[in-house]
Amino acid sequence: MFLSFHLMTRSFIRHRHAEALVLINLALAGGIINLMVYQTGGYSSFYITGVILVSVVGLEIFRLSIKYSLAALIVNYGPTMLIIHWTAGASNIELATTQSVFIIGMVLIQAVSRISDEKYFQGWLNHEETIRDELAELRRSEFLTKHFPPALRVRINSGEEEFPKKKFIGNAVVGFADICASTALANKISLDEDWDLKEKFLEAATRRATQHNLIVLTHMGDGFLFLANYHQKSDWPVSLIAFFESLICDYEQISQSILGKELAADTGIKIAATMGPVILGFIGEDQTYFTAIGPDVNLAARLCDKVVKNEIIVSLRVWDILKQPLFSWDYETCKFDDLKGFSGNIAAIKIKARVYQKHNKIACPTCSSELLIIRTPEGHFDIVCPHGHQVDEAESQERISTY
Repeated sequence: MFLSFHLMTRSFIRHRHAEALVLINLALAGGIINLMVYQTGGYSSFYITGVILVSVVGLEIFRLSIKYSLAALIVNYGPTMLIIHWTAGASNIELATTQSVFIIGMVLIQAVSRISDEKYFQGWLNHEETIRDELAELRRSEFLTKHFPPALRVRINSGEEEFPKKKFIGNAVVGFADICASTALANKISLDEDWDLKEKFLEAATRRATQHNLIVLTHMGDGFLFLANYHQKSDWPVSLIAFFESLICDYEQISQSILGKELAADTGIKIAATMGPVILGFIGEDQTYFTAIGPDVNLAARLCDKVVKNEIIVSLRVWDILKQPLFSWDYETCKFDDLKGFSGNIAAIKIKARVYQKHNKIACPTCSSELLIIRTPEGHFDIVCPHGHQVDEAESQERISTY
């Protein structure tokens, strides 16, 4: 018994042969008590009760499988019944028979109990597995809804495309969207206002990103990481520009509703985008942390700290492609030698957004929001409402020509 207790401390034995060792211990304990039954003449009710107690308690505590449970019943009760009948004299036949019937009844009760427990446990396991699968599907659906654009979501749900896993992208366009001057602003407002501002900003930014075919990656406080070209399509510049301008208008409305015009004038959004190799996927077994890792992700984070209100800063590789769909935007080339983790001068392009203002009398006639000028995937310029309201086509072309 002491040797078996020592063996139970070994991980290999504990994980693979635990039931066998429990059976051995139950057999040893039952055997010792059966020896006492024999020494007392074979019909001692006290020691027979001990055998029953060892069997019942052992099976209830260790919850052995059906195979080992039946073996434990046989090695404990079998010797008891043999000893009772072997040592019974002519005057003790009735007592031995009564005790044997009682023991057989205990064997049947315990066997039926273990079989019922096994069925219940197996049913619970099946139910748990079903619930786990349902929760996994709900998490998967929620993740896709929150992070992926509708068109890509449909392809994944229909099986045309695999659910996103670890993936290498050689020319990934990754970026950070953040609130400008958020720390200074937080010192001027209440905690509730700061919370509401960041929460509504992230909700609006996530919604806009998925609307414009961007993939939302990691949320980090008052900003988040995004991927602009999951499939490296040629229309990602238009999506990035439209996302930038739409988010400016969204954040202006959010900040004015929470902070008022005076404080809202001190804040805005800032975006940085870079291009390079990344690994995209989940980190962790629970698959709740979806992000991208690579030097250009770190570069985007560092560049994001260098822009001010309502500016977007991009690396030279992004600029080579992004400058094609831009229309009369103000930009400047900058060099930075103080980016943490990067040596030498890092060149980048700062770009000011071109968003129509209300005082120019060219706001949306439906919601009075600032209209945006973007280039469509077909290569045409268009004026659009950030909230999707219809804008007169003839009037749009006239305004574009005078812009």
